[in-house]
Amino acid sequence: KKQKKEKPKKDVSKKKNTKLLGFLSRKKKEAPPKVKKSIAEIMQIVDMTEDGIFELKNEEFLEILQVEGDDMFSKNSDEQAFVIFSHAYFYQAYKQSIKLVFLNFPCQTTEQQRYIEKKIKECTSPLYERILNQKLKELQFLEWGRTNREAFLFIYGETELIVKERVDAAKRYIKRSTELLEVDEEKKLELMFKLFNQNAKLGTKNIW
Repeated sequence: KKQKKEKPKKDVSKKKNTKLLGFLSRKKKEAPPKVKKSIAEIMQIVDMTEDGIFELKNEEFLEILQVEGDDMFSKNSDEQAFVIFSHAYFYQAYKQSIKLVFLNFPCQTTEQQRYIEKKIKECTSPLYERILNQKLKELQFLEWGRTNREAFLFIYGETELIVKERVDAAKRYIKRSTELLEVDEEKKLELMFKLFNQNAKLGTKNIW
């Protein structure tokens, strides 16, 4: 009988692909970082003092001022240069940490709406009442669909007293061209909410 030809044996001593070996010996991936569930875990703010100054997790304090807007396009070149140099002086003179934040806030027409609503209740002329109702709808639409670009200055300090002193210094450095305005507590909270909820819209959107 004819003997069957034996198939050549594979060379088992051949080195395996180093990339494959690396893949097979790869360590188990580390667990993903824990996702913070609540806004309190994300925000650095822990409290607000009686004067409306925020207390932070790192034991510092934060005050928020609004930078008064100015129409630079209506100014001549000398006036524009004065404002620019005044701001440049402020950034050179103020040595402490600050943050300048720009946000879109809804156009506030609440006071005007209350006045118009009062006039509508007192109105006895149907024609005049129709005009007032139209004006009221215009104000409601502005509040719903229009936003104002506003600037805010964040001032930090180790204590509440230091923050107040730095606020006075900042106002003094820049007062020749721009006024730094106080911000009420409600608006400060809206501002912080917007910063930590980038997709959120501030203000009411229900107009009718």
